Amino acid sequence: NKGLCLKGLGQYLRTSRQHKCSMQTCRKHQQVRSNSRKQRKKTRLKTFTVMNENLKEESKYQNNPFFGEYTTPHETVPFHLIKTEHYEEAFLEGIRRDEEEIEKLVNDPDTPTFENTIIRADNENGDHYYDLLNRVSNVFSCMLSAETNDDLDELAQKMSPILTQHANDVRLNKKLFDRIKYVYENHRELDAEEQMLLDNCYDGFVRSGALLDDEGKERLRKLTEEAGVLSLQFSQNLLKENKAFTLHITNENELDGLPET
Repeated sequence: NKGLCLKGLGQYLRTSRQHKCSMQTCRKHQQVRSNSRKQRKKTRLKTFTVMNENLKEESKYQNNPFFGEYTTPHETVPFHLIKTEHYEEAFLEGIRRDEEEIEKLVNDPDTPTFENTIIRADNENGDHYYDLLNRVSNVFSCMLSAETNDDLDELAQKMSPILTQHANDVRLNKKLFDRIKYVYENHRELDAEEQMLLDNCYDGFVRSGALLDDEGKERLRKLTEEAGVLSLQFSQNLLKENKAFTLHITNENELDGLPET
């Protein structure tokens, strides 16, 4: 009887251990499934958040012509849809996108090449996503020269130092210039057009102060910001003087040859 009891006790202990292991394994599987569900939930939540932010951004700028495709013939600028308030938000967002694109470029872990540095094209967010600043700058510049008004002049004075600072940030970006310089010194065989593009790119950065020391770069920043403001003031004053000019003719004979209208 004692042997049977011991045998029964041993079987009970083995069964108990197996049951305990089974329970532990079950709990582990449950924990894994739970963690997996949590991870999937986090991923879905993150994806939803990103999508929601993109929708918010699109909704925010949906009435601004600069942020969408031009649906006009030959994709000409839809001047009739552009309002004064559209310029500033397009400028600021364009600067942000410029900085985003440069950040991607300078942090590219691949060795700099002509393809991934000089003619790099990032169309992940659409064909015109990263050329927003150029689009709005070209239109704004034309309007200032051809059909300006007090509101546009005021906006130009506000944006001038901001745009100059951004231009300096690009031209004096050491990481960016280091990549361009590496390509300039270690490029593959290029055809004539590619070589000219590379030379112009490199020379443009050099002439904009990329090889200056930190003190020289800081002085250049101050000079270009001051020059930008003064140049804008001069052009605005000149345009106002031209618009205000009148020619008073007292001798009717000087009108010979002119049409009656």
